[in-house]
Amino acid sequence: MKVYCIAYSLPTEKRVAVIETIKKFAGWWHYTDNMWLIATDKSPTEIYETFSSHLSGKEKDMVLIIEVGKNFYGLLPQEAWEWLEDYVPE
Repeated sequence: MKVYCIAYSLPTEKRVAVIETIKKFAGWWHYTDNMWLIATDKSPTEIYETFSSHLSGKEKDMVLIIEVGKNFYGLLPQEAWEWLEDYVPE
């Protein structure tokens, strides 16, 4: 299983549908506005395809899906660091 960061800039009506889809993944965490982490065996393309029907592909719809590795640092609540330690593989 891998962890991916999903970052997006979407109009509100599309954002709601995308968030509902993201929450269907078994392992997810939401730290900041417009960014989610999910743990899954799916590829970035497969992840995108789960919610692409809610997007128009126009200029205002922006989505980036990146694999997360162990090299991270920042300022987050303790439970966020625990989630990362539990889900991000070595």
